[in-house]
Amino acid sequence: MFGSHKYSGGKRSLRTRLLINLSIFMAIIFSALWFVVAARTQKALYSALDEAVLARAESVAALLSYDPESGLLRMEKNERLMYEFRADEDDAFFQIRDASNGRICFLAPSMKSKEFRSEAMNKIARKKSKKKIYWNDVFGKENVRCLRWLTSPQKRQIPTGAPIFLFGECQIASSASLEIIVGIERENVDRNFQRIMAYSAGAFSLTFILVLFLTNLLLSYSLRSLSRLSKELNQIDKISSAISISEGDDRETRRVASAINALLERLAQSVEWERRMTSNVAHELRTPLAALRSTLEVALSRKRSDGEYQEAMQDSLSLVCQMQRLVENLLNLARLESEQSPIILESLNLTQMVKECLTGFQLQAQSKNIFIDLRTEDEVRLSIDKDKLRVILNNILDNAVEYTPSGGNILIQTRYKTENAAAEILVENSGDPLSDEELNNIFKRFHRQDTSRAAGVHFGIGLNLVHSLCDLLNIQISASSRPGVALSLYLNIPQMNSEKSL
Repeated sequence: MFGSHKYSGGKRSLRTRLLINLSIFMAIIFSALWFVVAARTQKALYSALDEAVLARAESVAALLSYDPESGLLRMEKNERLMYEFRADEDDAFFQIRDASNGRICFLAPSMKSKEFRSEAMNKIARKKSKKKIYWNDVFGKENVRCLRWLTSPQKRQIPTGAPIFLFGECQIASSASLEIIVGIERENVDRNFQRIMAYSAGAFSLTFILVLFLTNLLLSYSLRSLSRLSKELNQIDKISSAISISEGDDRETRRVASAINALLERLAQSVEWERRMTSNVAHELRTPLAALRSTLEVALSRKRSDGEYQEAMQDSLSLVCQMQRLVENLLNLARLESEQSPIILESLNLTQMVKECLTGFQLQAQSKNIFIDLRTEDEVRLSIDKDKLRVILNNILDNAVEYTPSGGNILIQTRYKTENAAAEILVENSGDPLSDEELNNIFKRFHRQDTSRAAGVHFGIGLNLVHSLCDLLNIQISASSRPGVALSLYLNIPQMNSEKSL
């Protein structure tokens, strides 16, 4: 039954889903770390480059001197220390102009007399409040790092006669400020940055793959107990109480295995219950059906008198009624278990109902010479489900008449119990007392007091149905046995379902 169901493989395994989720999570984390590393690396590289650019700008400013008397701004030439003065150099430059009017004062020879202008520089030129601004730009065909520095020229008296290494001179106002723009190539910085990022991306990728590989191994090792459970469950082809699966070593697997074993036990009980029910119902129906067939065959074997035919019909009717009670009890149990049995309250006379139910068993009791002692103290009225109470009484009386030996007696008592305002019903039948085991199992389904009996209509459904209906109607029921009394059933109907007639 269970072995025929195989895993189709249409859905991902738990390990695969965990790996996918972990991969996504790790990819997000590693990507975030990579971007953080990239940002910090770029900041560190450009910080060092900016320091170099500023040092260049300060070197350029140190070559400037301003004579306030003549208003001349002169610049010395230092080709040995600053390669910007070389005409063949195209990866560094400087540009100095009067910030007040934008007039160019000095251009590096590497600029070949062409003023440096760019869209980025035009945006930066509008920011007058910041003295030092760094940005990336393009000089010729080179990517450069630029600095705009707003400063004042160093004022000092220039002696007569030009300096030996004079680069040039320019006339400016005494209150003018200078805009020094310096740029150096940044190709090496960008190349180093790209190299570092490539190495870090490779390192992160290898780490990512290694972590996934180790995680896969760890998951395979951790989930091996679940694989074992799945294998053991697939090998189950027949449910029985002896079936169980090993619980494993870890706590989580033991919990799952314990729950599965409990489920298997309940399934085994359910299967056993169905098997027993099928066997008992088939056995119990076979006997009355065989008796019914035999009675009809005998009646039809030859011509008989009206009295004989009537007797045969009465026997047949008795057998049909037995089978009908069996089917009705099974149907009532099915309705109770499916919770399709609503409670319909009606006001009734309990004493009168007991007498009506007892009428149906008078003939059977007389045939066994059973004395029925009916005791009623007063009229007791109830507000209860009439049909369900009738089923309870019929099954109790049927059980009492069936198991009372010939010549025995049955006590039936109804009364209104004043101390807790509850109605009581007591039914006792004489006979040998039951053992403790039989008394404990009296309300279990398919339990019969006399298992050696080969035929009959009592096969352990009636009292089980009585117990289930009592639970539904909130009626307390108890069973006892003592010498001389085979079974004593006591029903205590709660106050909400009882009312004493005036």
